[in-house]
Amino acid sequence: MPVDPKKMEEILFTNLNFAGNTVVNGNTDGSNDTFNTLAMKNTGNLSFNGKEMSVFSLNNTGTITFGNPEDLNMYVQCGQITGNGLLLFNNGLTLSGVSYIENTLDIGSNFLNIMDGNKDRIDISKFNSNDALLLLDYGDTFVLQNDSDAGNNTITLKQIAISDNDATSLDSTEKIKLFEEKTPTTPTAITLDVNSSVNLYYNKNKYAFSQDNTDKSYLLITKTPGAFELSDAIADSSTAKYIVTDDDTVTKDLGTVQGAFFEISGEDINVNGHSGLVVDGTINAKTTLKTNIYGASDSNITLINNANRLIQSKDEDITIGNKNETAVTIDNSYLEASLENNAINFGGKITGLNDKTKNLVALSAKQIDLNSVENVTMLTTGETVNLNNSMTDTIWQMKADTVNILNDAYLSSDGSNQIIVDAKMINTANNQAGNIYLSKMTVNNDFNMSIDVDLNTLEADRFVFQNANDLITGGNDLNIVNVNLINSGVPLEQVSYAIPFVSSEYNNQKFLNSVSYKQNKEIMTPIFKYNFGYAEDGTEGCFVLSRGSSSDYKSYNPSVLSSGYAAQTGGFFNQLTSYNLGFANMDMNMLLTKEERTAMKYRNKYADAEGMLTYDPNQLIQEKKSLWFRPHATFEKINVSNGGTVENTSYGSFVGGESEIIELRHGWNAQYSVFAGYNGSHQRFSDVSVYQNGGQLGINGYLYKGNFFTGLTASVGASAARASSTYGSEDFTMLSTGVASKTGYNWELAKGKFIIQPNYLMSYSFVNTFDYTNAAGVRITSDPLNAIQIAPGIKFIGNLKNGWQPYLAVTMVWNIMDKTNFRANNVSLPQMSIDPYIQYGVGLKKKWKDRFTGFAQAMITNGGRNGVSLTAGFSWSLGK
Repeated sequence: MPVDPKKMEEILFTNLNFAGNTVVNGNTDGSNDTFNTLAMKNTGNLSFNGKEMSVFSLNNTGTITFGNPEDLNMYVQCGQITGNGLLLFNNGLTLSGVSYIENTLDIGSNFLNIMDGNKDRIDISKFNSNDALLLLDYGDTFVLQNDSDAGNNTITLKQIAISDNDATSLDSTEKIKLFEEKTPTTPTAITLDVNSSVNLYYNKNKYAFSQDNTDKSYLLITKTPGAFELSDAIADSSTAKYIVTDDDTVTKDLGTVQGAFFEISGEDINVNGHSGLVVDGTINAKTTLKTNIYGASDSNITLINNANRLIQSKDEDITIGNKNETAVTIDNSYLEASLENNAINFGGKITGLNDKTKNLVALSAKQIDLNSVENVTMLTTGETVNLNNSMTDTIWQMKADTVNILNDAYLSSDGSNQIIVDAKMINTANNQAGNIYLSKMTVNNDFNMSIDVDLNTLEADRFVFQNANDLITGGNDLNIVNVNLINSGVPLEQVSYAIPFVSSEYNNQKFLNSVSYKQNKEIMTPIFKYNFGYAEDGTEGCFVLSRGSSSDYKSYNPSVLSSGYAAQTGGFFNQLTSYNLGFANMDMNMLLTKEERTAMKYRNKYADAEGMLTYDPNQLIQEKKSLWFRPHATFEKINVSNGGTVENTSYGSFVGGESEIIELRHGWNAQYSVFAGYNGSHQRFSDVSVYQNGGQLGINGYLYKGNFFTGLTASVGASAARASSTYGSEDFTMLSTGVASKTGYNWELAKGKFIIQPNYLMSYSFVNTFDYTNAAGVRITSDPLNAIQIAPGIKFIGNLKNGWQPYLAVTMVWNIMDKTNFRANNVSLPQMSIDPYIQYGVGLKKKWKDRFTGFAQAMITNGGRNGVSLTAGFSWSLGK
């Protein structure tokens, strides 16, 4: 009855009974087949073709034959074996945890390994071998159960190796008893036959093992005088083991391993320019390496004629070969590296000769680093596998959590490689996007990929084949979990782009309907903002970049909008601030009543007989020349039509001088002033930040007649700005100038205690941002901003007896012809304008003593501008 579970990995049976003729097969590659059962009973002929078997309790009254489809070693873990049956091993056997064997143990001409670091006494019924190799710990003993058969057993051993636990204590000849009877009859009932002497090399010492002629169940161990190194052990035809206690620098070529089984363990070995290790299958079929081999040149391992090299590690990583060298040469041979919890680094090249299907490499480690690989069939198993150099003419089964291809050309090479995908993740995101040429690809499971997409060449990492039949997906899916964008600084301009990934052009169309990319993300190019996704149309699968309309500011990278728009907006508002501060003195004068202003005018011409009209220089200091100082600050958000919101903070201070009132004809009076100021500001738009610093110069002129007033101001300013974005920072300059006119009239009520003042301000501003190249390499050009603003308003003023003058002001503001005209690499950016807004707030003026006047006001804006503006100031008169 055949039992054929094709994948027996980690199968656990509670209780199994076998009878008759039964065959249990493992994986065809012989890897990781683990057969677990708590209890098993066999009464017939059972053949188990796996790699590992774990049995808590085994009762065998029939015959169990252990083998493996790939001629690998068999590992059996068992508590006890009862039943007086036969255990027959067609390959090597490693026993662990076995303390009682009530069966005949027949290992033929293979080997038995019970080296587990313990001094074990194993009860056994019978032991049959035919020049078998026995590996045991110093002090291990087999105790035969069946006294009646004891005298009929001749144990023939070809080699014996011991562990290094007790080797340091072997300084003279000692005896080791390997076999004894449970109830001894005579000491010579068991014959232990050693064909030739067996040697152990440890710490540059040589220990010889021979048979005790007095009692052949004993071995004699003798230390040989002299110093010995690795090449001596390799040349010894009977050597089983070489233990390195310090970093060993050899003084001559290593040569070819002569023993049937050879193990090198301990510290590193420096070949130091001598020829490397050769394992010839005609002499030695199985060799184990548990340390590093390195050197300047020729530090390679050569496997020929079906030789098997098993590389293992204790608790450390292993490096084989140096860069630019050949680490392993394989000719019709098998290399197995097993470092489950450690890393193996092939510093040099793995190369195969002749038929690659007969040059087998099986690597299993926590991390595997491959330098170069050529002409082999390779299986890699582990958490991470890194391909660090070129691979050619190789069949590679990727069985790993993550496979990292550090350069597309490493895997692609000349298109001669075949890959079998058993990996969870293949990472080709290495900042190189392009075709990965393969001769064949077989997909055994769903897998993820991380790839590159180049926006300059409009290419993606993709698999390319000579023929569509070279791709076998097996109905499995390819999931793109990450896209690494290369050259995202290319200023793309078209509305959409398609980057092919699956197409008949690449003979990979079998991936259609199998590829998924679920991330639909937004990417920034230096000018436009694109949506990035994946789409299929039934014949082709492409990565797609698409954007919105060119007239919509949301389609653009904020960096090309902000530095110009935000800065120009700040420059425009700085210009408006200079107008308002320039008119501040005229506004303060017109807070006075007509009676007070008339008294200033006629103070030296006549006296009021009734005493109602007086001139008091302590109150009316506006008649004299004066100096003034006015700081200001604004905190606001600006709603820009078709441009989103700009956060603006501006600040600064102005100083100026003002003439005394000049009397003209026909009841007109005049006054003029000059001023200079500093303006600073900060604008933030999306993730772009702009800082500006500059200065302003201006001149004002005012005319008064009765309750009517009008004024004119002109100013010019320059500023330097620095914009910072994700690309870096860029510097540019601006020039602004303009002229403004303000006119108003006072209606006095309650003998001047209450004044209603309608007013009207109109201005023209010119703001020019000079052309510059931003941090992303985009040339930003613009036409000057020409803006006209009209702002009708009304002010309510109170004149209190104690000299305080509070007021309330409301103004409506419209901006005309203020649309912008910017270009990025000759791409016209969307025009933007500032929405109308209303401004309202309160102020307070006060005179102190005979020279000082101070004021403060706070104005709130809503609509196109939302925030608060704070202004304060004081002036002092000059002269007597």
